[in-house]
Amino acid sequence: DYEDAIRQAWTYLVGQGRKRIAFLTTPLVAELNDSRQVTYETLCKETGLSPLILLAPTNADKQGRAAGRTVGLDIAALPANERPDAV
Repeated sequence: DYEDAIRQAWTYLVGQGRKRIAFLTTPLVAELNDSRQVTYETLCKETGLSPLILLAPTNADKQGRAAGRTVGLDIAALPANERPDAV
């Protein structure tokens, strides 16, 4: 159950003091209003944290390391105080 898994991970991360928890998805999944993203956004609202959605390339599952590099560069381009402290 995705919702339960996301809630458990969220509880752990918040318990560790994380304040900028990002959600990594692809544009296609984001458009579908995926239940995982909905749960993430709900948890952000419940805890008063700002949502930060990171978009991986559409074919990230096939790009592997290159997709990770793209996301990493996107994160590095953010001002230091806006970078996620967990993904």
